[in-house]
Amino acid sequence: MQAPGGIADILGRAQRAALAGRLGEAETLFRQAARAAPRDPRPISALGDVAMARGEIDKAVEGYRAALKLAPGVAEIGVNLLAALRRGERLAEAETAGRALLRRHPRHVPLLGNLALVLADLGRLEEARKLYERALPLRPDSVDLLTNFGNLLRDLGDPEAALAWFDRALALKPRQPEVLYLKATLLERLSRLEEAEAVLEAGSGLKHPGMALTAARLAARRGDRARAIALLEPERPGPHWQGDWCYARHFDLGQLYDAEGDAARAFEHFAEGNRLQGLSATGRRAPKEAFLAGIDRLERWVEAVGRPDWLASPLPEGPEAAPAFLVGFPRSGTTLLDQFLSGHPAITVLEEKALLAEARPRDYPDSLATLDAGRIEELRQRYWDAVRKEGVEPGAGRLIVDKLPLNLVEVPLIQRLFPSARFILALRHPCDCVLSCFMQQFRLNTAMANFLTLEGAATLYDRAFGLWRRYEAAFPLQVQALRYEDLIADPEAVARPLVAFLGLDWHAGLLDHVKTARGRRIDTPSYRQVTEPLHGRAKGRWRRYESQMAAVLPLLRPWIEAFGYDE
Repeated sequence: MQAPGGIADILGRAQRAALAGRLGEAETLFRQAARAAPRDPRPISALGDVAMARGEIDKAVEGYRAALKLAPGVAEIGVNLLAALRRGERLAEAETAGRALLRRHPRHVPLLGNLALVLADLGRLEEARKLYERALPLRPDSVDLLTNFGNLLRDLGDPEAALAWFDRALALKPRQPEVLYLKATLLERLSRLEEAEAVLEAGSGLKHPGMALTAARLAARRGDRARAIALLEPERPGPHWQGDWCYARHFDLGQLYDAEGDAARAFEHFAEGNRLQGLSATGRRAPKEAFLAGIDRLERWVEAVGRPDWLASPLPEGPEAAPAFLVGFPRSGTTLLDQFLSGHPAITVLEEKALLAEARPRDYPDSLATLDAGRIEELRQRYWDAVRKEGVEPGAGRLIVDKLPLNLVEVPLIQRLFPSARFILALRHPCDCVLSCFMQQFRLNTAMANFLTLEGAATLYDRAFGLWRRYEAAFPLQVQALRYEDLIADPEAVARPLVAFLGLDWHAGLLDHVKTARGRRIDTPSYRQVTEPLHGRAKGRWRRYESQMAAVLPLLRPWIEAFGYDE
């Protein structure tokens, strides 16, 4: 597009000012150009760029949309609009805009890639995968595209494929810090420590907070906590310790100081890490009140219904054996128990997958009473289809164990779909459990957002187990309760009756949990601990934090007594 006389000079001066960081001057010049040529989309789009640089996301979106009205065929403006909407957490708008733009530009790679990122943020990973598979043949040499696809495959639970795509990106740009970080941190999570260290060595001298975090985690796993602390707490933290990296750094330092026995300093870091994560984009998308409102609804339902009439005439469950459900409160030892169970050749544990969400009917739980046999079978098949998407075929002589601790609150749905389901209830001292939740950097959702404060964690503990008690009174549950402290003290004494409860024969392979864990990808905060031999370091940890825990003790004391613990 040919600019009218004088506009090219104004735009040139504005762009030079923007590149030099003189955003006020750049904005003034771009506005001057926009007044001189009101039908030219370039200065209007550039004003959107200035707003993005200042973090004024709504202004940026307004500018890009105005520019697109003038030039709907310019896909690059659309790419910028998607990026702004995504940064502003306006994901539904971003999807709508992205799909409209793709109808006009179906082979535009940046549009495909940016919409894939939006869908991944929305949790629709398979849809994102299809977009990457459209984009990659068009731009096989795009480092960003290769890297983001690797990220997606990691999140889809295929770490080997993710590593292969990271390697393709590194073949094009061997010293790309982000890709080196992603590869190293994935290798560390897979407990392939030597390989992770080699990747970090390849990036020696590069400034990237993720690489420093991974180096610190490797040092800690090698037993060198002093080096780990030095990496994360330099005398003058650089400007790269910003954003999400800042709260990740605090969580890691908290863990390190806790291991050093410095509870006061550790707690300061955990508190700051939680505060900063709560202020992050993910934190703002995850209001804790939403999960508590769900508990409110279930409490009202069970109080009104009591023992449901439909329990008297359970419907046949189909050819697949009912799954077992490993439930409890997060940080109750469920990941450790998962490793023991996964050592049995007849057990497949599906870890932290929202499988039941695929089978939840509308107007749940009120609609449970009106479901007929056909509808229940349809919902069961939705559940089994979700299992198949995880690469597991139901049946085939294997017991599926659905391990998602807060399925603790989903008993009505489980009982309606699988009346013969068994529950494994994982328990741990309530104070240790609540404190551990506060100490962990979780991927935030509306449940995990409750762990940003000790008070929030204790409240959710009380609400969740209060609901469980109501379920125990209303439903004929088959439950095997076990305590984390007993498991680490005598694994076989806990595992043998558990295996019998599940209707299986004993298998000695259950007891080698370290071998099992090191052969699996573990996608929970416990991935480092469960690859170590059993120890009792976390037992009774809360006593070192008694002063910080004092405010929540009254809420937890009834549960301490109910589960047979000493205060």
